[in-house]
Amino acid sequence: MILDTLRRQGRCPRLVWIFGVMVVVALGVGLLPKIPQDSAYHAFADTSVWQGIPRAGDVVSSLAFVMVGLLGIRFVASLPPIKPEEGLAFAIATFTFFFGLALVGIASAYYHQNPSTERLFWDRAAMGIPTMALVSIIMIERVGRRAGIVILPVLLALSVAGALHWEFSEAAEASDLRVYAFTQGAPVLAALLIVMLFPGRHRDTNFFAITIGCYGASRLFEIFDHEVFAALSQTISGHSLKHLTLAVAAYTVLRMLREHRAQEEAR
Repeated sequence: MILDTLRRQGRCPRLVWIFGVMVVVALGVGLLPKIPQDSAYHAFADTSVWQGIPRAGDVVSSLAFVMVGLLGIRFVASLPPIKPEEGLAFAIATFTFFFGLALVGIASAYYHQNPSTERLFWDRAAMGIPTMALVSIIMIERVGRRAGIVILPVLLALSVAGALHWEFSEAAEASDLRVYAFTQGAPVLAALLIVMLFPGRHRDTNFFAITIGCYGASRLFEIFDHEVFAALSQTISGHSLKHLTLAVAAYTVLRMLREHRAQEEAR
């Protein structure tokens, strides 16, 4: 009922409503007590060595992000813009998403080779790039080209600020994940609200369902890292499966974008 009412409003009122939700979430996070980094965070289940690679499962599974990222970059490079202005905005945001995804794979492999707070910063800083770029892509396709491309550098700066705030809090021995958690979670919530309030030109239901399902599964795999590793006879850990399910989610985004472009070319 509320969603139907909001959908019938103009673009600006809907954007203001989404912005208001983000402000409420920010205030709520600010009222929470400090959330310190778990001291056992770096104690992952898989500590096996393969071909001289320490913690091989988590390191090698990180490369799935690099593979999908490279496939995405090739996709962007091979597509002529359908409409010069809209095509350029789409290409910039999409390239940022897949380039960032490749960086996530490199940073994740670097971190998991020798897990530490110092290395974790690079992993977390990289993770924000594809997340923010995906929000930009969704805005370009559903809200408008200008809004989507203008918001991209703002979101990227916000993501880096969140990672830096956490890093500085660690250096000051006052660990606090609140700002980082907000900068990672709020854009995902904003993207879901945009999808619900701004009808798209394409049928994305199946793609979004797969992506959200993979994201949810990845969180569970991360939480039950040790339990999954034990249940699977120490063949693959929950954290490694987290990497793989998120890579599947990213590949689903690639499939969705390919279909969108194919539909645009057919028009």
